[in-house]
Amino acid sequence: DVCERLYEYSGKCEKNLNIWSYKDNSACAYISTLKQPLGIPTNVPAKVLAGIFGVATAILGGAAIFLYNKSKRTNVALAGGTAEAELA
Repeated sequence: DVCERLYEYSGKCEKNLNIWSYKDNSACAYISTLKQPLGIPTNVPAKVLAGIFGVATAILGGAAIFLYNKSKRTNVALAGGTAEAELA
């Protein structure tokens, strides 16, 4: 219900749509005046941030695996008993 009301009140430019009922072209003039900010394509910042996120995730994943393996190596019992028995 909320979505339907928001859609009804929103500005539309449906002049190139093949719809059978009615076309709402009340906002075409306004929409045509909108420009991209600073002339930068909108997908470039998204790709840069996605790349930074991917590299950071890979680095943190590698660090987590390294620390996990390091913690497993330090819990090895050298005297033949279990690691928990030596700590007690």
